[in-house]
Amino acid sequence: MASSRVRLQQWKNCQHLIIDEISMIDSELFDKIEAVARAVRKSESPFGGIQLIVCGDFLQLPPVIKQGENKKFCFQAESWSTCIHKTIELIEVKRQSDPLFINILNNIRVGRCSDDIVEKLNKTKENKIDSCGILATRLCTHKDNVEQINKVQLQSLPGKSMLFQAIDSDHNFTKTLDSCCPVKARLELKVGAQVLLTKNLDVGQGLVNGARGVVKNFSSGNTVVPIVKFSNGIERPVKAEKWVIRTGTGGQVTRTQLPLQLAWAISIHKSQVVK
Repeated sequence: MASSRVRLQQWKNCQHLIIDEISMIDSELFDKIEAVARAVRKSESPFGGIQLIVCGDFLQLPPVIKQGENKKFCFQAESWSTCIHKTIELIEVKRQSDPLFINILNNIRVGRCSDDIVEKLNKTKENKIDSCGILATRLCTHKDNVEQINKVQLQSLPGKSMLFQAIDSDHNFTKTLDSCCPVKARLELKVGAQVLLTKNLDVGQGLVNGARGVVKNFSSGNTVVPIVKFSNGIERPVKAEKWVIRTGTGGQVTRTQLPLQLAWAISIHKSQVVK
């Protein structure tokens, strides 16, 4: 009951609602959320008077639906036109500078893959994509494929595994922490493991969220931590960090764990989160 009262008050107090990756919400869910907002706030204004800000790419991630359901985008919802009054399209590519690569990306995202593009992409198979023992990370569309690749690659390494278990402030919220934290409760590493940094440690030195590296060794002493060599040449021990997550009841829970994840493979969705 306490949780319901807190959520009810959050709906009533909300002035601006930002929905990221809006393309993943189907039309039926969008209409339901809009109806709930009006009912809870006792207002017939669109979204109960909440200013709605949505962002995403409809050519990237489709709506999440159950098997057998008809896929309908949220802009096909009955309430869409009454809720969305202004649209801003971002057309300038900021993350890439190679005009040839940008042209290929712009064509592929709208389903055009000519023989010329296929030929250019196939030629990249011979590119050298590893440096100082740090391999290129493989991008996968499904999380299960990522976990399988990382598991097989880790098992193929010689030597002893080191297990690092997270410290959670409240085990009743383990599932919440698993879904909201960028690190797992259990992390297994070996010397030679490909890893990805999941938190900004030193921006000036390039040790930022998404920096890739390889485990070179483990420290000695009472607290054992991995010593990681990053792609920028820096080699240093990586100690546990703390994440603070807000709960649905308005409280906070924490997870303390190494800011690392295995990086032989990563999901495309996760790769867009790391910077």
